[in-house]
Amino acid sequence: MPVSDSRDPDDGQAAARRPPSRSRPRSAQLPQQSAGLGENQERASARGTQPRQAGCPDLASRARSQLDGFGRGCEPQALTMTRLKDFVTLLGLITTLAARGGSAHAQSGQAETGPPAALQNARGLRLVAVTDVARPALRVVLPEHALSDRSIEVLVPEHVTAVGLGSTAAEHLFLPGAGRPIEPAWRAVGRSLEYRRELSGAVDMVARATLEDDGVRFQYELTNRSAVRYDMITAVTDPRLTGIFHDLRLERTYVHHSDGFDLLASDVPMRLTLPLERWLPSRVLASFTWPVPPQRIEQRADGITYYNKSRAVDLPLIVTRSTDGAWAVASFSQAPGNVWSNPELTCQHVDPQASLSPQQRIVLEVKLLVVRGSLDDALREVIRQRGLIKRENATTHDGLRLNDPVGLLRRVGLPSTVARIPDAE
Repeated sequence: MPVSDSRDPDDGQAAARRPPSRSRPRSAQLPQQSAGLGENQERASARGTQPRQAGCPDLASRARSQLDGFGRGCEPQALTMTRLKDFVTLLGLITTLAARGGSAHAQSGQAETGPPAALQNARGLRLVAVTDVARPALRVVLPEHALSDRSIEVLVPEHVTAVGLGSTAAEHLFLPGAGRPIEPAWRAVGRSLEYRRELSGAVDMVARATLEDDGVRFQYELTNRSAVRYDMITAVTDPRLTGIFHDLRLERTYVHHSDGFDLLASDVPMRLTLPLERWLPSRVLASFTWPVPPQRIEQRADGITYYNKSRAVDLPLIVTRSTDGAWAVASFSQAPGNVWSNPELTCQHVDPQASLSPQQRIVLEVKLLVVRGSLDDALREVIRQRGLIKRENATTHDGLRLNDPVGLLRRVGLPSTVARIPDAE
């Protein structure tokens, strides 16, 4: 005998007058889902149809049909027992699905509130937030290496520095480190890790690192919410290389000239034999858009020795090869003033600069290339991708070019030999 149910689902009074079944009390029926079903039931009643159940409509409808038929005693005993077994099985399935959904939801919630998981590309390169340091840092991990491998760690950024309109002094808008620890709230957005922060001077920053097929692209969105005009602002990306990439004497760190690759420190041959206490601390620099300084070696008041390469590079690029020659790590950007390294950290600096007007938003960008191959392999990718790097306006409000530090410094009355961004390392 087929089961027929012509009851109006909203007819509560009729249901109350119906005598209870001898084989099963009415309390055994599935309770109506109350949240958000009132309007659904009223519309269904007006159409003469059963309301759709929230969640899993097919499973809920089948469960109600099974239990209603059993409760009214409309089936023969054998068929009733069979349908009861079916209902128990179906109810167990619903419970299992609900438990899995709750577990997945709990796991998702935990992932959102804790540090983001490591990102990985198709080649096995991984990007992970470093949460045990006082600075915003990311770790780039080679394929088949442990997540704890610190061979490539990047400060994002090391600092943000600006020079106000008409000012003679550079100002650190952001300088984390000893005594100024910060814990950035990294979050994963697609293939990127990013965080937001309000800097001093009412400048907002979004720092973003995007994992690509051959490395990581770093972007800094800077928005000036103040009335101050900045002739120059820079966010300094600081890749620090250790392990198989550490190059204390700069024997595997290269730049590129019009006639090909050359060691960044080729003009400093005595570095190979100097005692470490005389070689360090030091900085080795090569001009790109800035003029080549006439002084090759500068002993500064900070106790650091600066070695200036005798000729400019033709690409804003630094490449360091691994000790086994299998890997190359390269940093490049669009148009920095110079490229340089601190050999003690084997860092790679290709930091772009721009001007920033009130209520203006700019983006500064640097690419870290990680390739399994030769210097020429890295060079081909740099040439191919460099046009994709964002390049912001590089003109001051007085019409001076930011790649003309001599003109800028003469305007503010400073000697041209100090045309450098303050070193925070």
